[in-house]
Amino acid sequence: MTDAYYHRGPVTVCMPVSHFFDRIVRNVVGPIEPPFRVLGITYNYGRDEANVDYVNSPAGPRTTTERVVGYSIDHILVVEAIARTARVYSRRVNRATSLPNPVREDWAAELRHDFPSWFDIDIECEAGWSDLIRAMAEWLWELGLPKGFRFVQIEEKFASLRAYSSGRALSPQMLDAVRTRVDAFEAVSLFVCEQCGEPGRPRRCDNFFYAACDKHARGPIA
Repeated sequence: MTDAYYHRGPVTVCMPVSHFFDRIVRNVVGPIEPPFRVLGITYNYGRDEANVDYVNSPAGPRTTTERVVGYSIDHILVVEAIARTARVYSRRVNRATSLPNPVREDWAAELRHDFPSWFDIDIECEAGWSDLIRAMAEWLWELGLPKGFRFVQIEEKFASLRAYSSGRALSPQMLDAVRTRVDAFEAVSLFVCEQCGEPGRPRRCDNFFYAACDKHARGPIA
């Protein structure tokens, strides 16, 4: 992780994406030793997005996440979830300013449009997690889930995203694939600001737990 990033595309987009990925990997997974390497950031001009290229993702559970959300999450899935969230995040980065544009106010409606029947619910979290939720949906879409799959509740709970789905039509193998991918994004959400989508940390204000960056913090780090 100490090697320099190689950018293949506009630096104004690639630099913020590399910063986003690096910060969240370090916060969620913790110190990582070689052979894990980030090769660089590749910009896709056709899709107007940046992809994080990495190799040798570390395996094994993250015990800190287990203490926070009640179960262990495999490092491989967590790193991939962060990379996919960084890709969605890159679509908001302004090429001229290097700053992300604010999340669109109709982000939930766009999700319902792009994933018909999946999000026919009220999404009970703030806009900062929209990149997380879209990245999660895009990864699940790649599984080729059968008709009838849908989310029944998406909410914030104890500073973490919670996404519950209906999987009656899923095979045991596909159900496990859905659950483990969702688990990875729930773990990552603890370190993404729910208000703006920038890297953050779980925090506590009185008895209220939430995930926020320094700008949107209302209390000390939990």
